[in-house]
Amino acid sequence: MIQDFDISFDMDMKLDENGYIDPLVYNTKLTFGDSFIHHEDPLTAFCLFQVVEFAFIMVRNSVFLIGQYIFTDMLGPVIDKFLNHYHFDFYIWSPFKGQDKYSIMSFDYRSTKSPAIGDGYVEFYYVGELAHQNLDNSKC
Repeated sequence: MIQDFDISFDMDMKLDENGYIDPLVYNTKLTFGDSFIHHEDPLTAFCLFQVVEFAFIMVRNSVFLIGQYIFTDMLGPVIDKFLNHYHFDFYIWSPFKGQDKYSIMSFDYRSTKSPAIGDGYVEFYYVGELAHQNLDNSKC
């Protein structure tokens, strides 16, 4: 069991050519806190504990040495996927009674400038575009 797992980044954010925000990680810190393994056999518990501790030391040292390169390249696509590539799709139903038709709208909220990060705040700059997606004439 792992208790008090903590990971922190010193990072900045920049804008790429597609309007997506990419992180620039300068420093990473990884601490696993306390860990222990329960097993009926004390020898097996000891051996497993040593393997887990050795793995923690390897991960901690690799994050210290190459964490900024790993997380700079890996966090960007994760953020893009999590934010649905900066698009929000939603339905607008017909305002007229008796008509069950709808239109699919897409809100594009890609950034226009790199975010400004200060002490306790972050400012994002984006211009939203609202577009109509005409997928099927029978539904719109």
